[in-house]
Amino acid sequence: MDEVQIDYINGTHGSFLMHVINNLVNDSCIQPFVKHQAGAAHKPIPYKNKIATGRHYSVRNEKSLLKNVVCITVEDDDMLMLTELLMHRWNHFNPDELDTNTFHKIYKSQYSNNLIKIYDGYEVKPKSDIPRHILRDYFKYNLDPNFYSDSLGESFNRILARERASFDYSNLDIKLMEFKFKWFYDYNDFKHGIDLIKEFFKLEYADNEDTLIKMHSLFLENNPAIGMNTVYPILEQIKNNVVTDIPKLRLLQESWLNLQIEKLTNKSMFTVEYFNNTSEIYEHLNGQT
Repeated sequence: MDEVQIDYINGTHGSFLMHVINNLVNDSCIQPFVKHQAGAAHKPIPYKNKIATGRHYSVRNEKSLLKNVVCITVEDDDMLMLTELLMHRWNHFNPDELDTNTFHKIYKSQYSNNLIKIYDGYEVKPKSDIPRHILRDYFKYNLDPNFYSDSLGESFNRILARERASFDYSNLDIKLMEFKFKWFYDYNDFKHGIDLIKEFFKLEYADNEDTLIKMHSLFLENNPAIGMNTVYPILEQIKNNVVTDIPKLRLLQESWLNLQIEKLTNKSMFTVEYFNNTSEIYEHLNGQT
């Protein structure tokens, strides 16, 4: 069997997919891969027959190495989940806890050069804790793939959009299939994708669904991306002027919802306390000229 190369951007679970394929090909019990709380699996494992490898080929401009490729693709409606994941993984903090010990968490993060600019873009004391309403507004800008300012810098999603754009294989003579990022979060879709890889590259898997189910369950354990998309129906209700309660949202969900409403209305969604229901949102918007 030829080597299968997994091409992916940070946070999209390429290492985990590599471990799953190698486990199935080697008909092994679940190898003790180290699962980060954000779904990563980076511990090298000495498989006897290592069929799958993974790295950031496109982002690192290493496409010349590619031959048999599984590309993990990210769509626009995945970006909120991915951003939440990367805040936990790259920065090692939960955004919903960033209002305490803020400077220390930012200073220790991988993304510190950009995150530290929040102290320049808002009227807050240097190195102070930053309240949730300012964090909400700051991450609103970071979820916008087109945002850049001198004070706040380049948005997180603009950087990710540039990495997504690097996945262009049009001039390469390779064998290529797509594995959607969202497939990781539904077992049936995940199994479908694993089966497609087996068929497409003519791999010989162990027919061991129990192992696959266990690996997928381990992957989902404490994964912070789960549930992020529950904010999407709220936006649709607002578009249709539905009156409904808004459940307690995570910080990045509040930021995302504010961004979408501001794009729709050209009105500010900045508030100190967040909205309890859509009526409060309509009243807030109607109060602006």
